[in-house]
Amino acid sequence: MDNIFIEALVRAGTCKGHGTSIGGCSSSVVSRFSSYGSQKGSVFRQRSQRAGFHSKTAKHEPAAALATIPREDLYNLVDIYGSYNEREYSTIIDFQSPSETAPPFHPRATDGPSRPRPPGDSSAIQEFQTLIRNPKASPEKLYEAYRQIQSPAPLFLPRKWMDELLHRLSLVNEEDEGSMMRYLSILDDLKAADMPIARREWNNAIRFAARCFRKISDAEVEGAIYLWKEMESTAGVQSDHVTFNILLDIAVKSRKMGLADRVLEEMQRRKLKHDRYFHFARILYFGQRFGGNAIRHAYRQFIDSGQIVDTAVLNVVIEALITAGEGPAADHVFERMKVMTAERIQPHAPYPSNWQHRRELTKMLRDFSEIYYTTDKDAWHQLELTTPIAPSMDTYCMLISYHATIGDIDRVLELISEMHAAGIEPGGRLLIHLMKGFRRHGGIRYSSWTKQRLEALWKGFLQAAQAHPTTREHRRALAPAVVLAFDCCVGRRRAGEVLREVEGRWEVEEETVEYILSRMGRGKGKEDEDEDDAVD
Repeated sequence: MDNIFIEALVRAGTCKGHGTSIGGCSSSVVSRFSSYGSQKGSVFRQRSQRAGFHSKTAKHEPAAALATIPREDLYNLVDIYGSYNEREYSTIIDFQSPSETAPPFHPRATDGPSRPRPPGDSSAIQEFQTLIRNPKASPEKLYEAYRQIQSPAPLFLPRKWMDELLHRLSLVNEEDEGSMMRYLSILDDLKAADMPIARREWNNAIRFAARCFRKISDAEVEGAIYLWKEMESTAGVQSDHVTFNILLDIAVKSRKMGLADRVLEEMQRRKLKHDRYFHFARILYFGQRFGGNAIRHAYRQFIDSGQIVDTAVLNVVIEALITAGEGPAADHVFERMKVMTAERIQPHAPYPSNWQHRRELTKMLRDFSEIYYTTDKDAWHQLELTTPIAPSMDTYCMLISYHATIGDIDRVLELISEMHAAGIEPGGRLLIHLMKGFRRHGGIRYSSWTKQRLEALWKGFLQAAQAHPTTREHRRALAPAVVLAFDCCVGRRRAGEVLREVEGRWEVEEETVEYILSRMGRGKGKEDEDEDDAVD
């Protein structure tokens, strides 16, 4: 978002004390990630000192002693209480990662010659060939070109083109209903043509089926389970650890703990590998099942398994702590992330803001951390020291959402000011969380969530959105959030004006408008809070 949005937020209520002067951090890290930009680390250093966090190691130990990160420092990132009883959670379901891996991959039919091209269809195939060879072609354009080919298209295209198409359609920033329908329709074409579907493609289909909606409902869970059963029972493709990681993630995020238990039991029975993604889902599972201490237990096991701590896993810990009702502990992890970032002597890259770069970083940590941990400790420590642990946009969004929920607008504005100082650009999600805060706490006498602040925020967002339009998915959630915030904070008349303004700027679905109108003038109810949770 443009600086106009940030400035509007600052004008909406921050005082001079919220401003922070910052200096630059040195260079970037490994050349592979140098393009992500430089981290303004001194802002974290200044904030951490004011919060009272100081590292004894950084003060008293020589530089050579910082060649590795002490394991206790990594544990203490999450341990807010300063002590930990390992035995207390040693009886929790403890799935030690077995040495055996998944059963062998289901054999796939050879490519073989494709059918002769149908008469008059060569131009459509040529257009598709041009796009499939262009790495910058969007999934939408690829799919549109594919649909111009005579059905059944898979029979007239080389198998490697179909594989590449499915791979490209799976790489999206936001998994929405449109991306799901594109991907599943290609799989339907392969089924209709009686062509085999690889395990990787089944896994992507299961992922799309559940994650394309903001909130995972019973219908999405059932759809994912149906695809998994079709994969194993009908197609005869054996699931691997990736399949079960996806199923576990779906079960945990839909809060179906019984299903999560069954997934874990089946993983244990099949002796499947436990990788980085498994530990992420396991941290969230332990948080919902057993609470804060179990989260710390799962996090310690993540470290002890040889995984490298980065921003992503700490974000998972923060999410789990907030879900478990330990907001102050989540704030503690956030402050420790800034402290450890500020104290690092070796230069490192910030956590990438580009989703493709985040994906590349995660894959690198997944592929090399465990290997280096057992075969090359020097390379492992070098990777550890250059892996970013600074707060990211997701970190700030989670904490802003939490503090907006409890009504602490001063802390919200401080976090936004800090984001700006750290060079982190806000996105559409941030506005959704802020509007939820105004909806929950505005319109009440003596509330700090005033209509003046709301108007300034909305004006700043509209100016910024002209240069940086929001995504369709965010607009779907923004429309009700904005209008109902004005309804609760200012009044029905002003909310109606904002609704007309929103309809004029965005393509608001009729269903969304009906939802907004049905809730205007009703105040804040429990079912509205449930609806709000769907956009987190």
